[in-house]
Amino acid sequence: MKKNDSLLLLAAIGFTCLFYKQNPGLNYLLFSMIIIGLLLVFNPPKLKDKNWWYYVVLSLISSGAVVFINSGLSVFAGIVTILLLCGKTINKENSVILSFAYAVYSISSSFIYWIIDLSTVDYAHDNKRRKRQIKLFFGISISLIISLVFFFLYRGSNPLFNDLTKQINFEWLNIKVLLFTFLGFLIIYGLIKIRTIGFVSDQDKKYLKDIINIQNEAEESELKYKSIIAISLFAILNVMLLLINILDINQIFINQTLPQGITLSSFVHQAVWNIVFSIIIASLLIMWFFKDELNFNAFGNKVKFLVYAWIIQSILMIVSAIIRNYWYIQEFQLTYLRIGVFTFLLLSIIGLIHTYLKVSKRKSAWKLVSNNFETWFLILALSSCFNWDKMITNYNINHAKAGKTLDKYYLIELSNANIPELIELNNLRYSTLQIKSPRNTEPLHYKLFIANEILKTRTWQSFNLRDLENLRALSTIKFVTN
Repeated sequence: MKKNDSLLLLAAIGFTCLFYKQNPGLNYLLFSMIIIGLLLVFNPPKLKDKNWWYYVVLSLISSGAVVFINSGLSVFAGIVTILLLCGKTINKENSVILSFAYAVYSISSSFIYWIIDLSTVDYAHDNKRRKRQIKLFFGISISLIISLVFFFLYRGSNPLFNDLTKQINFEWLNIKVLLFTFLGFLIIYGLIKIRTIGFVSDQDKKYLKDIINIQNEAEESELKYKSIIAISLFAILNVMLLLINILDINQIFINQTLPQGITLSSFVHQAVWNIVFSIIIASLLIMWFFKDELNFNAFGNKVKFLVYAWIIQSILMIVSAIIRNYWYIQEFQLTYLRIGVFTFLLLSIIGLIHTYLKVSKRKSAWKLVSNNFETWFLILALSSCFNWDKMITNYNINHAKAGKTLDKYYLIELSNANIPELIELNNLRYSTLQIKSPRNTEPLHYKLFIANEILKTRTWQSFNLRDLENLRALSTIKFVTN
């Protein structure tokens, strides 16, 4: 076997040691470090590539968050960022969208490509030597398998030999472990040996390029017609937005009250989804209007002025929606849905900024889409560093002290990240809890019992700070079962 192939096999064994029957934790960070090391071994020039190290940092942030935060979001971000890193290792000049897609494609097709690579003769090397290495590898493997068969036969036939070797444990050597190791090998093989499709890569690079001036006289009349449509459209949009923003400023900042006959829920939700949808439609129109020669003439400059005004007014409209959502949280406490509203509004502002850069810098529509995805990946990695369940719990508990009703059932339905806060909130420290069945036990008590039982089975691979904090909090409670 080649040295690099041996490294992939060792990495697959490491994958099994880290993840077989384990929960997310330290294993995610260690696996990310293994993949980064393998990428450097297979692609040494990346050591000096600053752009590549940016994606390394994103991956380490997300996988580190699995250890420190251990949320579903951090696990998801860890998977996404490692795929993006591997894709960008091979496809530096391609968009993040295609690089990510290539990584997914490589893993899903790794078994097929592995078979193809095995059957492909490498004429650049000594074929006789390669054949000897393959024969040696399979010969040793077969010898070990046969030796194990005789080992079990001899142990069954001789009680003295069985007593001597009873401390040797082969429980780890079963078909499930071997299949899991092979699965790990295929995953690592796909991550390290990213496959690309030449035509798709070329098209992606082509559409990432800035727009150039290729106007001809025959297109001038059509261009003028398109400009009239664009000017008329965005002039109308700006007038409507101006009216909306004046009304919002008066209602939100001056009167600071809800419109008559409108509930706070409607005031928030109708605004948010309509704003996001309108921005998407208008951005698509901008991408279409500024896909060619409108970027390079006097007509285009007039449209640009109106587009810039629309972007500014749209941001003002988003700010008013943010304030509405904040009012809603103040009244009804914090939930994931309301955090999601803030996220959508933040992404809308980012999209508007990228739209401005697309128009002002004459970037292509595909470049606009790619830049948005690039920013979304960054936000995903950074957001994985926050313990949202704990933040929601602490906010709602503190908010309830100001006279608001606390929804304890919602807090119980969150993940185990808020266990210490729930124990403190319900004065359960140094208490004894009687656990009968899910139906005959308080939901919180049963949640704490199950969490305590799960923590007993944790090993070093699954270590994370959230579990450590929960274990300390749960150690103050005595559980009694019937």
